[in-house]
Amino acid sequence: MENKLYDAVEKIEILDRSESIKKKFLHLYVLKMRNHYADGKVSQEYTYEASVRRNLDAVAVICFSKNHQQPKNPTVFLRNTFRPPLLLRAYREKIDACTTPMMLTPETQPLLLEVAAGILEDSDRSLADIEKRALAEVWEEFGFRLRPTSMFQLGSGTFPTPGLNPEKILLYAAEILDPTQRQPPSTDGSPTEEVATFVDMPLQTALQACLKGDIADAKTEICLHRLQKLLEKKG
Repeated sequence: MENKLYDAVEKIEILDRSESIKKKFLHLYVLKMRNHYADGKVSQEYTYEASVRRNLDAVAVICFSKNHQQPKNPTVFLRNTFRPPLLLRAYREKIDACTTPMMLTPETQPLLLEVAAGILEDSDRSLADIEKRALAEVWEEFGFRLRPTSMFQLGSGTFPTPGLNPEKILLYAAEILDPTQRQPPSTDGSPTEEVATFVDMPLQTALQACLKGDIADAKTEICLHRLQKLLEKKG
């Protein structure tokens, strides 16, 4: 599909980035910019804020096990993942105003049903490196030991929040031949992974859960739909 934007914007001028803040893990860019168009016109100056993680991209893997009686409705393996930033939706003002330690009792737990996912490291440059990282995340989060031949790409990557940061998530699926071989996951050792629990369900049930809001994670919903399309194509 042709994108006329590339014909219209010839140059993007960065006027200032003096307010940008670089931390160890997350960088905040505050950019003053102007667009230069192909017809010679120049846009008004504008300010744009964007966050960039030190390791920019990530990988996500949906694990599934075939149901031979219903080939188009395999079991998918998800995990309740603890996401502290979700607390900011309800408690941002309290946290902003807090000057001493405080205790929160959330009305709903900051948990999301998700596929396996993880950030790519600097060394993950080749396709083989990325696939090794994906397999490592499946082991770390779901306890499945897989070979590279069990995994395949689910189309191209996706940008989950392009209005805020340029992270790209690369999407994969992994077939679990024997789910009974699942072992206790190694985890990354952080308290956020201590509360994780497994949720296994049929693919069609998971797709309905997306519509109802029980599955609200974008990368997980994309993986579910792409897996469904792939299975339909295979017949």
